[in-house]
Formats: sequence, structure tokens, C-alpha cells
Amino acid sequence: MESSGAWKRSAVIYCGLVFVVSWSLWIAAGRSGDATTEVSFLFLHLDLSQKSVLVMLGNVVPGIVAVIMKLLDDERPLRGFLVRLGSPKSPKLLYVFAVVAPLAVNLTMFLAQENLNLSALASLRLGDFVRLFFVNILLAPLWEEIGWRGYLLPTLSKQIGLGRAALAVGLIWGSWHFVLYRSVLRVSVYSYLISFGVIVAMAVVLAVLYSASNNMLLLPILFHTSWNAATNWVIGVEPRYDVGPIMLQAVGVWVLAGLAWFWYRRLQDRPSPPLSGPCPSR
Repeated sequence: MESSGAWKRSAVIYCGLVFVVSWSLWIAAGRSGDATTEVSFLFLHLDLSQKSVLVMLGNVVPGIVAVIMKLLDDERPLRGFLVRLGSPKSPKLLYVFAVVAPLAVNLTMFLAQENLNLSALASLRLGDFVRLFFVNILLAPLWEEIGWRGYLLPTLSKQIGLGRAALAVGLIWGSWHFVLYRSVLRVSVYSYLISFGVIVAMAVVLAVLYSASNNMLLLPILFHTSWNAATNWVIGVEPRYDVGPIMLQAVGVWVLAGLAWFWYRRLQDRPSPPLSGPCPSR
């Protein structure tokens, strides 16, 4: 176990670097104009606004900083850290939950906005959700999960337990979004506070998925990606959301967090199966 000073120092340095670099990029994004930047990779050529590029760079900072700090930490090889990106041997139901649960919450918010008119679902095209899912997965969700769940959560949970660590990471993660929401997205403080509550609840769900999959990152990445894709999917159709549906979305995530934590505690309390071995002689 790390000494008290070591793990606190690691957490403070990590959070400090992430906040300073991401916030600097997002402040610059908020002040940038309409100029575009050409991005070329292999056969892919994109013309992106400078604001979009700066926002994306700010989003990947948590993962980049985590990788750098792992490289500088001789006691925890980077190879073991990257192995967490593999596919865990988890029940298939967890994979379904990671993709479908965020979709269900956001569709409920959408229907609430449409006064439960099921015919409004016809305006949503499943292909758009799939496209948003695969565009998102390599951007913010991958790099944020490498940082917040892959580095900070284990650093804290070893000392204060998974539950308190999940809430602590959620509070830090939610605070990290402040400049993005205010300087770039230009949302009100009230809307940010609602989103802050959603982020803290999501941090609990993601911590459970991380721990339940033997400290692997794929399930948190899938949940995070599905959430971002589903949110953009439904908001793209009906961008003006009333307070009621937004609050319903927040309540839905907290219900997911409560159910996930209850399930995880039950799983932890379940007695371990007996060790297999040769049958005793009669």
C-alpha cells in the first residue's frame, strides 16, 4: 500500500495537470473565431474549426496525463495499465447494460419532452446513433476513462474504498467540466449544476462497471460512449429541452447509480464458491 503522502501527491499532481491543461485549451476554444484547421490522417481529410480541435484536445488530456504519469512510475508498468483496455470476461448482461441503459434514460427524456407521444420516435434514426457512437468512442470517452477510471479511481479506492472514491472522482470530474460548459458551450450555471449532478451519478455507475469487470476499462468506455451518443442523438432532433425532462434525465441516472451500487454490494457480499479439488476418498 502506498504511503499517505505518495498517493495524495499522485492524485493532486494528476488533477492539477489535467485541470490546467484542459482549462487552458477550453478557454482558448471559447475565445477562438471561425477559422478552420485541416486535419489529415492516412486517407482521412477533415476541415475542423479551431474551436472543435481545441475542445477535442482538452477532452483527451485526462488520458494523456495518466499515460505520462504511468510512464514515469517504475513501480507500475505501463503494459499492465494498457491491458485494462482489453475485453473483460464479464457477463453479457453487463455489456447490454453499458450500451442500453444510457440509451433508455435519454429516450425517456426525449419522450417526456414530446409529452409521451410515441410517434415522435419516428424522427430518430438508429443509424445516426450508431454513427455518433463510433465517432465518440475514440474521442472523449476513451481518454477520459483512461484517466478518471484507469488512473485516479484506483489511486483513491486503494486508500478510501470504492464508494467514497467513486464520489470523489465524480466531484472532481464534474468540476473539470465547468470551463467547457461555461466558456465553450455557454450554458447557464443552473444547467451546469444539473449536469454536474448527472456526472457524479455516472461516476458511481462507471466505478461499479470498472470494479465488477476486474478493473477493466471497456465497460466504462462503452457506457460513457453510449451516453454521449444518445444525448447528442436526441438533442439533435429537439434541441430545446424544458427543465422537467432534464431533471428526469438526472433522476434516471441517479436511479441507475443506486441500482448499480446495490447490485455491486450484493455481489460483494455473496460467499465465494468452494475451491475445486479431488473428491475425498470414501
